[in-house]
Amino acid sequence: ALRVRRLAMAAILGGAVGNLIDRVFYDGLVVDFIDVGVGTSRFYTFNVADIGVTVGGALLFLCILLEGKKEKAQPGEPVVTDD
Repeated sequence: ALRVRRLAMAAILGGAVGNLIDRVFYDGLVVDFIDVGVGTSRFYTFNVADIGVTVGGALLFLCILLEGKKEKAQPGEPVVTDD
């Protein structure tokens, strides 16, 4: 669980730093996009840094949620962490 939490935090930090670098070096613009589509039809356009922030945030949320459920399930047991 600790490794997954660290991975989530790294994804969030990496995405934030990526957006900051874009804003500083490209006159306030964000330039790291993935454009998904076929021909002239565009389905989605993703900002790569925002993908890291979003996926990292969702993963961190799940880690916290699952840890809370684990602690509730065993109220008398000592809590064992990966730290």
